[in-house]
Amino acid sequence: MPRELHLVADTNLFFECKSLSQLPWQELGGDPVVILLTSPLLGEIDKHKKGSGRTRKRALQIFEIVRNMLRSQQSEHVVQEGSPRVVLRKAPMIQPDLEHNGALNYNKVDDALVGITSTLSKAAIDYDVAIITDDTNVAASADHIGLRIVLVDESWKREPRQSDEQVRIQKLEKDLDTYRQQEPVIKCEIFGLDEGKQCASKAIAKAQPLTQVEINDALEALKAKHPIRTDFSVPPDEILGVESIETLERWSYIAPSDETISKYQKEDYPAWLKKCHEIFSALHESYPKSDEVVTLTFAFENVGTRPAEDAKIEFSCNGDIAFRRPPEEDEDSVTGTRSPSPLWHRPSLPSPPTTPRIERIVHRAPFIRQAKHSKGVDIGSVLAATNTPGLRLATMLQRQEKLLSPLWAQDRITKGILGSAISNPLGDAFARQHELVETMNTRMIPEPSISSIHRPFIPEQHDPEAFYFRKWSKGSPETYGKITCDLWRHQQGKVDFEIEVMFAGGGAANGRIVCEVHAGNLTRPFTTAVAVKRIINEYPFTEDITQMIAGV
Repeated sequence: MPRELHLVADTNLFFECKSLSQLPWQELGGDPVVILLTSPLLGEIDKHKKGSGRTRKRALQIFEIVRNMLRSQQSEHVVQEGSPRVVLRKAPMIQPDLEHNGALNYNKVDDALVGITSTLSKAAIDYDVAIITDDTNVAASADHIGLRIVLVDESWKREPRQSDEQVRIQKLEKDLDTYRQQEPVIKCEIFGLDEGKQCASKAIAKAQPLTQVEINDALEALKAKHPIRTDFSVPPDEILGVESIETLERWSYIAPSDETISKYQKEDYPAWLKKCHEIFSALHESYPKSDEVVTLTFAFENVGTRPAEDAKIEFSCNGDIAFRRPPEEDEDSVTGTRSPSPLWHRPSLPSPPTTPRIERIVHRAPFIRQAKHSKGVDIGSVLAATNTPGLRLATMLQRQEKLLSPLWAQDRITKGILGSAISNPLGDAFARQHELVETMNTRMIPEPSISSIHRPFIPEQHDPEAFYFRKWSKGSPETYGKITCDLWRHQQGKVDFEIEVMFAGGGAANGRIVCEVHAGNLTRPFTTAVAVKRIINEYPFTEDITQMIAGV
């Protein structure tokens, strides 16, 4: 169970520490904690009543507590009721220990407090006594004569006193904050960043050329699947159909010529392997390049109480990058989204050369009867009789006549204009075609249109509340870009600007996009930045080579 703890305090506890009610008294281990107001302490505090600043304020507070204790004839003042209980207690009549008089100069306040602590320690029976101080000299004297010491922890101290210059700066900053509350306030939300980070990265799958070992392994796999043929020996003759003389056949075989075999083995097969070698060597070139652009959208908003006057949004970059406004051809006309990157269609290997065939000759008995076939019909002669050019043209024109006859009737074109002169189907159709052309030529005379009248060029009027790109064309890589607005209204929602970040070189790259917003009535520019990087991952062709070989 904690014992009662009596503390002899010096002025540091009252002037340099936080308020007594805010200190962590439980760290001392006593309950209750009694802070003694000794005569040397009260005398030293009394001197600070005539000072200035926060020390004087603390001195007046303590003496007001002492005065209230005197008025109410109370010996204690409660600082904290529990955990632990902390009180201030009057102790003006306790004298320093005479045993140490001489070794300690009791004319000095610090030595007098050490002497009083010694006196109380000798008389303490059921409570503990300690001196609490932040003074090294006091602590050393108390320790020398065997007294308990409680050194003030740094966490107990209040913030250092501000100088007059610091007070003035603080006041000016407060005035500036008040002024800024009457300015535009720019906020920006950036889309396209990595989740939970203020950066954007692009991982690229890049194809590397196959090594010679990989190419050789692939060619060996092809040879194993389609080996070159070296044996062209012919089998012996065969006789079939011995059940009946009418079905008797003899099969004989003829090997390919030496020239054919030589061409296959020395030209065709090596040429096929060479072509496959070329395809494997250039496989990385056929792999499509990934879209290496990082798209960032900056959504700006003026959430202040004033419009931003002569606003200017500036984009700049550093590192291995550049940026551009998205080109129109990369955007969908309805959704505004970029078209997806094309898929890769792996190249196919050529089929192996055809192996020279061993021919088989079938010999039949000469007396085998051959089946007779019917003569049939000469289809060519039938088509020739019904497919004359004149008849085909007449048929086409007659069909047109049926479709266009309402126009002839509307324009009062009689069918007999040329019908009496031309009696055959071809001439009759030509006559109607002639009438239709004449009628349509008459109708196709264009009428004057107001839209076709030349109008003078009227330049677009400048909108002071619109945003304009200054010398920043679409699709052009830049390292600096500027957008201006004469009057950026506040509380009008977000305005979005999209940029595409491009990387230099073919390897890993890093850079930084910096965006600043300036305005005539904005004392401090708004600034935000995004780190961007490109990560290169090597694309493995192992599975693709397996599929290519399987497809041959």
